[in-house]
Amino acid sequence: MNKRALLVFAKAPIAGHAKTRLIPKLGSTGAANLHQNLVRHTLDNLVYPNYWDTLLWCAEDMEHDFFQQCSADYNLELFSQWGGDLGQRMYHAAKFCLKKYDSICIVGTDCPMLNSDNISQAFDALDYVDIGFNPAEDGGYVLISTNVIERKIFEGIDWGTSHVMAQSLEKAKQLNLETKRLDTLWDVDNPADLERPEMQVFLKSLS
Repeated sequence: MNKRALLVFAKAPIAGHAKTRLIPKLGSTGAANLHQNLVRHTLDNLVYPNYWDTLLWCAEDMEHDFFQQCSADYNLELFSQWGGDLGQRMYHAAKFCLKKYDSICIVGTDCPMLNSDNISQAFDALDYVDIGFNPAEDGGYVLISTNVIERKIFEGIDWGTSHVMAQSLEKAKQLNLETKRLDTLWDVDNPADLERPEMQVFLKSLS
């Protein structure tokens, strides 16, 4: 059994619920379709069973046909997210998985540039530090890796804002946890992100 687990957090691709900030640009169905493609792209890039177990943590409806198909296509175990905000959901998932695994990485599905090298680097960082982060250009982060359980790392964070990374680092400092900032990446949150050259290439690959 692998001692490392990659936790992929994803919403069900339900129109009006997925990628809502892109709805003004893409419409509710278009935003949900893009989200579905981003989830599959993430799994295509990050499922490496020889190096870590990949667990798909589902929001809203674990029984959704899309999640069931992903489970079958990628041979993944599904789990249901629970808790109030994103921080609570990540904490509960981390606590659950660190009972079985030595270390975990948590990622979303909004960063099409995230690849297996990023995951390997995040796990390897835990040989020297307690927590690794891949910061996002917008002030959040696209990945957190850890081998410790600290609820406070996920509490009092203004999720979805430009303060997430700074607040998380300050929380770690208060807890005397060693951190490492890994490569800064970008994620797809707003209509302007769709205009990035790299995103345009990704969108063209879908057509």
